[in-house]
Amino acid sequence: MCGEDEIVCLKGDGFVCCDKGDIFSGKLKTSLSFLAEVRGGHVRVDANDSYALLGEFNTDEHDLKLCIFSKVKLDTMGWDLKLDDEGMKAIIVGRSNCVYIVSVFGEILSKICRDGKEFRGVDYYNDIFAAVDWNGHLILMDRNNRVLSELMVPSSFTIYLLSNGNVLACGASKCALVKGRKIIWSLRGWYEGYPALFNEYLVLPEAFNKSIKIIDRKSGVLIKEIRLGEIAWDADACEDMLLVSTENSIFAFNKKFEIVKEIVGLNGGWRVSFSANCKYFAVSDYNNKRLLIFDRNFNKVIEKRYPSRVLGLDWKNSTLVLGLEDGTVYFYKTIGSKGDRTIDNKREFDPPYYQYRPLALDLVSLALEYQGEERRKVLEMARELLKEDDSALQVVQNMLKQEEYRERVH
Repeated sequence: MCGEDEIVCLKGDGFVCCDKGDIFSGKLKTSLSFLAEVRGGHVRVDANDSYALLGEFNTDEHDLKLCIFSKVKLDTMGWDLKLDDEGMKAIIVGRSNCVYIVSVFGEILSKICRDGKEFRGVDYYNDIFAAVDWNGHLILMDRNNRVLSELMVPSSFTIYLLSNGNVLACGASKCALVKGRKIIWSLRGWYEGYPALFNEYLVLPEAFNKSIKIIDRKSGVLIKEIRLGEIAWDADACEDMLLVSTENSIFAFNKKFEIVKEIVGLNGGWRVSFSANCKYFAVSDYNNKRLLIFDRNFNKVIEKRYPSRVLGLDWKNSTLVLGLEDGTVYFYKTIGSKGDRTIDNKREFDPPYYQYRPLALDLVSLALEYQGEERRKVLEMARELLKEDDSALQVVQNMLKQEEYRERVH
């Protein structure tokens, strides 16, 4: 057993004692950095000992610590990666028509390749890993890396698994909610990033209009679009805060969708992710080759630079994973980030299926691009298609009432 001021580290095939003070002071030459050299970049800590001990030393609530756990080099890195809920495995897109499942220890557990089909989006939910290629070919795998099923969805950049077997497939022309072979819901636009479930809403970052689209979770109706003036790449939400990453900024919204903060100075905010306890959030600054971590008061607490551009980013439990364009993937253990985002993990977005719903919702989306009489006419067309769809019809009728009020005022 190590002393009171030491923790257990792995060296070769055995354990050694590392000084805790070196970790917290950053003086790692005689402890973890030495181990990193002899292990070829891999540092492992005994979970049964050190994590419990380290937790006792987090006296400063803003004192987040980042410790490299492992590093793996793939042939090339694709656009995305996602962790499982425990932070023990990640599904990672490569650019050679392959997708990988890699353990937190840097071990490649599975590699699936498809000739002529470049994978783009990946996800994890409810013990299922998912990967989709440009053509909409979706592969579902279990936690043991076995392929469960393969199906077709609309052409997609990103895939988002939801409750009740629903899949949100978003690409260059639309974002569609798919269940089996049915398209339950669709919305026009160009979508490169991941959505966020924020209270009773689904938030979609949209690239072409440089906006976020706010969708009612019960009805699936688009109720608002907020223009940001920059291409919106990604979104994440935790408790009462929504974050949207764009070309040059991070926008923070409250529950009323009011912008409470804009963090500037990025050059490609490709991905954003909250910590499990919602106290911190991480941003991949693509062209500046940086990882940035902020606290909830928007103070920058960590900045790390890399030799290649930063692409994929995800943060689950106490694991943060980062993927570089050159194929290098870093797994970090974060001290002071543990928590439980159970509300977000439910992923409930399951509007009912009606035959004319996709067309009607496209009309609602189109209506928001018009003003006055033109908007009202398009909304009335959508209302006619939603006569039997109570939840969506109510939202559209409320929008029509708002238009009538505006016409009376003006």
